[in-house]
Amino acid sequence: MQIDMRASLLSEAERIVRRVGYAAFSYADLAECVGIRKPSIHHHFRAKEDLGAALVDAYTNRFTGCLSDIADETENTFERFDRYTELYRAGLKAGEGCLCGVLASEIAGLPERVKAGVRRFFEANVKWLTTIFAQGQATGEIRADVNARSQGTAVLAGLEGAMLVSLALGSVNDFDAATEAIRAGLKPLPKAKTPRPSVAHN
Repeated sequence: MQIDMRASLLSEAERIVRRVGYAAFSYADLAECVGIRKPSIHHHFRAKEDLGAALVDAYTNRFTGCLSDIADETENTFERFDRYTELYRAGLKAGEGCLCGVLASEIAGLPERVKAGVRRFFEANVKWLTTIFAQGQATGEIRADVNARSQGTAVLAGLEGAMLVSLALGSVNDFDAATEAIRAGLKPLPKAKTPRPSVAHN
């Protein structure tokens, strides 16, 4: 069976970047992992920026495809949230961060095309979260006293941060604890009890 070398390069490069970052990654690393000579990589990706942009595009397309599936297959907001967090957790179990989260931590040093791809990833996630939280507010599942977009942005930031902390501490349990706290914060605030009127005594 013929191997799709371009797909193999993308898959292996994603694994490396999610572990060590963009700046620390080189074509020499990739050539050694895939088992080809470094000049052969340039046949598929002329420059590192070309590979980086292709990586982000492929990752974003795969991720947003999962988001579409979640929205189509579930209606409960918290089931959607749980499946969304699992997209991040799956990589953690392999010691890998979110590709675009890792790249965002190096945003100042990224080539422009890679930066643009990272922005598209986060914009797509905020848009999706805003939509499901607005729907959750309409059904009363999600607290209504916070703007849905602000809530989506905060959740995305919280999950990305939780991933980095968990990678640093080497514990998926820390990610689970953080996501549970985020989940609890989405629920409607308990209604304040109305004080019972005092009874006048003659």
